[in-house]
Amino acid sequence: MASLWKFRTWHGLILVVGAVVVGGWFAWHRSSPAPMWRNFDGARAFEDLRNVVDFGPRPPGSAALKGTRQYISMNLADDGIEVWHDNFTADTPVGNIAMTNIIGIVHGERSSVVAVAGHYDTARLEGIRFVGANDGGSSSALLLELARVLAGRKNRLTYWVVFFDGEEALQQWSETDSLYGSRHNGGTTGRRRQTEESPGPDPCRYGGRPVS
Repeated sequence: MASLWKFRTWHGLILVVGAVVVGGWFAWHRSSPAPMWRNFDGARAFEDLRNVVDFGPRPPGSAALKGTRQYISMNLADDGIEVWHDNFTADTPVGNIAMTNIIGIVHGERSSVVAVAGHYDTARLEGIRFVGANDGGSSSALLLELARVLAGRKNRLTYWVVFFDGEEALQQWSETDSLYGSRHNGGTTGRRRQTEESPGPDPCRYGGRPVS
């Protein structure tokens, strides 16, 4: 009789604990945010792609790339995203060229940063009107839509959505003639880890007007 009572007691406790666990899981599942991919608007991203491609070839230092930079910055700012322009001068085989990385900051609960990056320039190809639809154009469109989705969520981590300038080679692809923007960004963030006196990227906010 005592054994039967103990069995029923333990059986009841197991059922109660199980109900609490299952109920807690359903409550957490209902309160958790929807998967990010459900909010990604492919049609809107494709419209951004069209708009970027409409600027035409966008080699570093060109007026077309400046227009693209303004377009990207304005769209990020319109979604409430903090925008930095990280200006630098690249030493290239065709001379010094002023370049600008665009960094969209989506602040989270923590200061730890996840960087998602692509590039928005195109290769300089003689005799070819290269607009980079399936290159810098598509990556820029994807990053813009991803930034919108991130800005509409509560994020634990802070996200940097980075659009690099000068990804393409100016003459011949090599370790020194390519990836100007990403190499510059890696250098500045690396120095920031070593010393607090290093300014890192210039934290110029967009503020409704193009950042010079």
